Amino acid sequence: MSFLVFFLFTNYEWVFWMNGIRQALALCVWLVAVRYIAEKRFWTYLALCIASSMFHYSAAILIILYPILRNSKDYFKSIKLQLLLLGVAFLIQSYFLFLLPKTEILLDVYKTLLGGGKAYGKTYGIEGLKNSYIESEGTNLVYYSKIIINIIIIFYSQKLKDFYDTNKFTIIYFLFFIGLITSYMFPIGYISVTRPFRYFYIFETIMYAYFAYYLIKNKTPQNQVLFLILIVLFIGVFLSSIAVASEDSHLIYQFFFDQD
Repeated sequence: MSFLVFFLFTNYEWVFWMNGIRQALALCVWLVAVRYIAEKRFWTYLALCIASSMFHYSAAILIILYPILRNSKDYFKSIKLQLLLLGVAFLIQSYFLFLLPKTEILLDVYKTLLGGGKAYGKTYGIEGLKNSYIESEGTNLVYYSKIIINIIIIFYSQKLKDFYDTNKFTIIYFLFFIGLITSYMFPIGYISVTRPFRYFYIFETIMYAYFAYYLIKNKTPQNQVLFLILIVLFIGVFLSSIAVASEDSHLIYQFFFDQD
């Protein structure tokens, strides 16, 4: 739990909670529901998904995960397959603006799920998504460092599954990897495009906590070095994000009367 709290702050999960509060509340309810997939309690899972969708309609689509994950099948046993899919995700990112018009039917389905209306039609239309780019604060060093950490976790994936050896962890790893793929498919800054997949992004932070705990419990020299790098890196991410933030950014932790 202490590792989870550490990564929730240093990986800036709370920034999403502050800026997408309805979807963040839906996410929190759904996180409670995930355990009931492993326990094969469909009606409890369904009830929590419905409760989650009351905060944000998009959560209703999470119901379809139950038949996919109820048997806790390990879809990503192969490290080579994971690396291949990760490479494909980066390839899609490179051709994002070319491929975006091809997804119009899927976008229409998502807008319908959200309740339709002119506001959603404008936001999730092709032109609206193209114009939704927001310049991100931070450095490419942080972005690429996290990619390296995620690739290391992929190489450790079987060791992690053997160490935790539960159906719940297999499900969490699946959701973590889906989060990676859907995160790296899109260029940084296209916030609106990533909203349907933000339910999965929290599992990156959760996996960092699992990984840190594994490293500290298996104290080989290599694992000890990795643990130190992991902790120092995220402390650095936390501090550097504040250092490069703009004057009016909420990352600076200042009240308006503290500013010059």
